[in-house]
Order: sequence, then structure tokens, then C-alpha cells
Amino acid sequence: MVLGAVIGYLLLTLVIGFAASRLVRSSKDFIVAGRSLPLSMTSMALFATWFGAETMLGASTRVQHEGLMGAIEDPFGASLCLVLIGAFFARPLYRSGLYTFGDFFRVRYGRTAEMIGSLFIVISYFGWVAAQIVALGILFHSLTGFSVQVSMGIGFSLVVFYTFLGGMWAVSITDFVQTLIILASLVVLCWVILGKAGGLDAVLADRPEGFFSLWPEPGFRPMVEYLSAWAAIGLGSIPQQDLFQRVNSAKSEKIAVRGAWIAAGLYLTVAAMPLLLALAVRNIDPSLYDLPDRQFVLPALVRTHASPFLQILFYGALLSAILSTSSAAVLAPAVILSENFLKPWFPRLTDRGFLWMNRLCVVIIGAIAFSLALPASHEAIGEGAREAGGLPSIFELVADSYVATLVGLLAPLTAGIWWRRATHLGAVASMITGILVWAVMNYLLDLGWAARLSGLLASIVALVGVSLLDPTPPRAQVSQTAPTGP
Repeated sequence: MVLGAVIGYLLLTLVIGFAASRLVRSSKDFIVAGRSLPLSMTSMALFATWFGAETMLGASTRVQHEGLMGAIEDPFGASLCLVLIGAFFARPLYRSGLYTFGDFFRVRYGRTAEMIGSLFIVISYFGWVAAQIVALGILFHSLTGFSVQVSMGIGFSLVVFYTFLGGMWAVSITDFVQTLIILASLVVLCWVILGKAGGLDAVLADRPEGFFSLWPEPGFRPMVEYLSAWAAIGLGSIPQQDLFQRVNSAKSEKIAVRGAWIAAGLYLTVAAMPLLLALAVRNIDPSLYDLPDRQFVLPALVRTHASPFLQILFYGALLSAILSTSSAAVLAPAVILSENFLKPWFPRLTDRGFLWMNRLCVVIIGAIAFSLALPASHEAIGEGAREAGGLPSIFELVADSYVATLVGLLAPLTAGIWWRRATHLGAVASMITGILVWAVMNYLLDLGWAARLSGLLASIVALVGVSLLDPTPPRAQVSQTAPTGP
């Protein structure tokens, strides 16, 4: 019955994809849903940006063993990002009327900055997409008993297919439906599972000292690691293309801002529910902690201690979270690849041709991401990897995917909006310096705990220093010069 309900849900998703494809008449419809989303859909789309496998499976696993400090990156960091977007970035990004961050860097800094920035963004998505692929493998493996690799292929093919059909319209409509399913399912699940565990007080009682602390231990290194955790998604995801598209898909500037604020509150509230479900494992069946991969604990809890109806709700919520994040994670780099890398080579390309170029890039990005995720899962499922913890960590895959945008793009983006003196050379120096310092710290000096903040600081210093020394007059700000559309 559970499997049948999930199959029915997948068929519904395909129907939505087909329906959304009828709304796509131009590249603008495909990339930013015609800039026509109301507040409800804008809020849901922004909420669904990161509420995926890393929250449902990754963060919940971390909290079981590390306390709330294990959830700094997600959901706390993700909620911080949405607050910052609403406060400082939504208005100027919406006013730009551009399609991609690559366009932003081109208009504000020039072609070289566009190429480097676009490359960083595309690369940053592969870890994120891989995390969703692994999660789909976990989900379908739990339901069907198929191998994780086959399960990954089935689930991800569906994502690529409906994104190919409807683009941002398909993403937005499915995000709206899927968010409603997530909300309803998690509320019911928490009510029933926490009841089985003896209530909220019993679930939270007798936790180790410091379990609920959101402040690090004294010391320089703990503080650096703490700030790095906040910065990973809280700052590193600000220059992400999927966020750019969702802001620019709103019907108006005011809706874009309000949507970000609503999404921030919604994210922090809803994300607490899978964390509570994971904590209830100790009270209901602590033997589940002995599973080879801790990321299977929450699905195993529901499968073995919940009614078929509750299982349907759980898998519906989990599948909704993964699909909503996966579709955006595929569409965003596909648009960058099409708009900033391929389109300049075809100056006579019609809008219809550009639309199909975007759809082709969805397939290309999907194929590359799957080819990168598959070998990792094969290696991890071997006996040695199982003893070490099983499949690749969904949480770590997502957190690591934001490094390039954090240390290479955050400073040029922020300065491009708020500092008129930022120049082309300063932006390029910032991008390259940030990523090089991070790489040296992480790989050569084995100081990974300090690599993110060091790279970000180096990026800021390079931007300011080179811009002040550069005699070339800076370009005008994007929001004052950019046309509507690329």
C-alpha cells in the first residue's frame, strides 16, 4: 500500500510536469516562470530551496549524536540566508531583471568575471545534486529493496524529466504542492510518533550536558568552526543560482522580499519536526542506532513502528522534500550552462531555440551529476565503507557544495550591489584569491577547520585592495543599468 501510494504520488508529479509545460511558451517562462509567481508560490518556492534530503535525513542524523550544534548549517544557517536575502539582496536582484548570476557578473564586472563566476556556480551544484540522488536511493531502496544504485536512477530520472518539461513553472507548482504535503505530513507524524515516545518532554529529557546549546566551547578553534558552520549555507548559498531564479520569478519586488521573510520563518519552524522525529528514536527503538548507515535510522523508525498510513505520510514528506530540492538543483546550473556558456556561441539563436537549449542542458547537468554520484555510492556500499558509516554523508555533500560560492563569489556579489568602487580586476582577484586560499588551507596545510573563513577573508581583502589600486573606472551598478532579461 505504501509503495502504491508513492507510485501514485510520482505519477501526480509527472502530470504536474506535463501541465506546467503548457505554460512554457518562452525562455523567460522556463527560467523565471514569466516573473509572475504570487506571494504564496514565491514563499513556498523559497522555502523548498534547501528543505530536502540534508534536512530530513542529514540534519536529523547529526542532531541525534551532536545536539543542536549539529544543525547549525541546516536548518539554522539556511534560515539565516533567507533572512539576509529578504533584508539586503531581494530588491536589487529583482530590479536587475537578469536571468543568472553570471549575467550579473558580466554586466557589473565584465566577461572574465562572468566566466569565472559561472564556473564556480555550476561546479557548486554537483555536490548538492549528488546529495539528493543519494537520498532518492535511500528512499526507493527502503521501499522496494532494489539496489541503491537502481533506486537512484529511478528517482533521479523522474526529476530530470519533469524539470525538462516545465522548467521553473514545473519547479514552482510542484514546490507549492510538495510543501503543503510536507507541512501536513510532518505535523501528523510528529503528533503520533512523539505520542509513542512518551511526549515531547520525554523525548527532550535526559540529554547530555550541552545537547541543546547553540554556543561553542571556549577557544579559538571551536569559535572558528562555529562561525564556519553558520557561513557554509547562511552566507555561501546567497550567490546560488536557484535562489536568484526564485527571487526573480516573483510577480513584484515587494512579493520577492516578503516571500523571503515568510520562507525563513517557515523553514526554521518546519525543519524542527524531522529533528524531533530523529530524537524520538532513543525512546522508541534505540537498536536502530546500530544500523550500518545512520542516515537510514529515520526511515527505519517509520517503517518498523508506524502504521501504513503514517508511512505514506512520511515517504510523501520525504519524497516531496527531495524532489523539490532536486529539481531546482538541476535547473539552476543548466540555466547557467545555457545562458552564460553556450548562448554567446549562437548569436542568431531564436528564443525558441534558446528554450530548447535550456532543456538540453537540464539533461546534460543531470547526466553529469548522476555519473559523479554513482561511483561514490558504489564505493561507499562496500564492506569497508559500511563499517565506516555507509553511504556518503548527505549533510556533508550539501555543506561542501557551497564552498566555491562562499569563498569566491559572496564578496564580489555584495560589493557589486553595495560598493560602487568595486572594479573588474578587484572582482576577478577576489574570486581567484578566495578559492586558492581555501584550497591551500584545506589540502596543503590540512587546516580544513579554518579554510572557509580564511578563503572568505582573503576574498574580501583582495576585492577591496585591488579595486582601490585599480585605475580603471568601475562600471555602474547593475540595478541601475541592467535591461529586463539578458
